[in-house]
Amino acid sequence: MEDILMRGNQLVEECKRAATAVNQVPNRFARFVGRCDAHFVELWDIHDGLIQAWDFGFLRIELESDCLEATRIINSLSDALAGSALVNSIKDLMAFNWRVVVHHVSRVSNRAANMLAMR
Repeated sequence: MEDILMRGNQLVEECKRAATAVNQVPNRFARFVGRCDAHFVELWDIHDGLIQAWDFGFLRIELESDCLEATRIINSLSDALAGSALVNSIKDLMAFNWRVVVHHVSRVSNRAANMLAMR
């Protein structure tokens, strides 16, 4: 039980550290992507988020997205954008010495993240 509590406390501390770091770092990933599909924008967000997570030193990432097509592309369940530089870059990032798991979540389940992103 102590081990579970200790891991829970570590997770809370990591989240606090990440939130503080994100608020202190200028958004160096802002970009203009022009006209494109929503899943392409989501892929850019995932790409940039992975770079930022790596820079912060996180070694275990559980990435949740409400964009089904983006998660299917990343998990190689869809051939859409196969061979694109963006998708290849995401897969290269995921191959670093860390654990990245990508899940699809419903938009309703992702409501808290959407509200934080609007701040």
